[in-house]
Amino acid sequence: HQVDTLYRRVMMTRRQLEDEFPDSLPQKVKEEKDLDKKFEVVHAVYPRTDYNPWKMAVSTNKKFASCWLLKDTKTLLKEGGYDSFPYHVPRWGKMSAEVYGRSPAVNAIHTVKMVNRMQQVLIEASQKAVAPPLMVPNDGFMPNISTAPNSLIWKEPGAENIEPLLMGNNIPIGLEIIQETQDFIRKCFYFDWLRMPFKKERQTAFEIGDRRDEMLLSLGPVLARMQSELLGPMIARTYELLLDNGRIPPAPASLDAARLRVEYTSPAA
Repeated sequence: HQVDTLYRRVMMTRRQLEDEFPDSLPQKVKEEKDLDKKFEVVHAVYPRTDYNPWKMAVSTNKKFASCWLLKDTKTLLKEGGYDSFPYHVPRWGKMSAEVYGRSPAVNAIHTVKMVNRMQQVLIEASQKAVAPPLMVPNDGFMPNISTAPNSLIWKEPGAENIEPLLMGNNIPIGLEIIQETQDFIRKCFYFDWLRMPFKKERQTAFEIGDRRDEMLLSLGPVLARMQSELLGPMIARTYELLLDNGRIPPAPASLDAARLRVEYTSPAA
């Protein structure tokens, strides 16, 4: 099953609404004094249930309906249609009973947030290591001690010296943990498959081919879905638009009544 229904939210200012839908704006929008105030508009594209191919080909009688709706007042701003679905919604992966797809980021999102937090903590630890807090005796120093270069610190004779508070932060192990976590995120996005690591030892053509076959076997379902849900519909709609606008020359007699089929010739195919 391919995606054939899409709802898209668009934020538009009053000025943009007046330019795009001058004849159907509600009174609330017309009375808005701020021309740059944004309103939420929903663009809905879905299969038209009352489509009749035998009726006149007008915008309201096409296979797919196109409706622009102002969310605040539920006002229909514009209604039209498309002969074919104008959006391409590929899904990286999905379960057999699912409708919505899953991104590789689903498996990595928690780790990504954790790495961001770890980097924040590591930056704080690095700052404390470079510019540690100072232990200052309670008496014998002038207030507002400056730590800038070439600054002068005044103290009473016999007062103890100012010492840095060493926290004992182990920054290298923090960097190592972050590096390992980032490697896991790269694997979630198939980075190690898409960019084969360079090996110093020489490899035979058979070993390289076997490695590539293993990679393509792992990505096979994803690539097949990309072809069926993204590349195929995109090529078909591009051809349809070119044909409708007279941008494709007449076909030779040998192709009369022949069906066109897209064939992929890359190694992934």
